[in-house]
Formats: sequence, C-alpha cells, structure tokens
Amino acid sequence: MTVKKRGSAVDTEKLRRDLRASGPESVTVVLTRIGERPFGLLCREVAGDTPNG
Repeated sequence: MTVKKRGSAVDTEKLRRDLRASGPESVTVVLTRIGERPFGLLCREVAGDTPNG
C-alpha cells in the first residue's frame, strides 16, 4: 500500500498500520482536501490497452 497526501494532517505511517492491508494486489490511498472537506481515494492499477476494462 502506498499512501500519498496533500493538505492532510494524517500520519501516513499510523494510517498504514491501522489499515493492515493484506492480499496480493497493491493499492494507493490518496488523501486530500476539496474546499474544507477531507477526501480519501482508493486507487489501483488498471490493465493497459483495453478500453473500459
């Protein structure tokens, strides 16, 4: 798991420990703010050359 943040006061190492990610796939957690509201996005890599999946 990769954690990326922008405008967030979250401790990324603590978040990584608290989520206890497991499994064979990788995920990126993006933490940001839109206006005054915090947002989190879970992102994963998508296969390349096939449109819509």
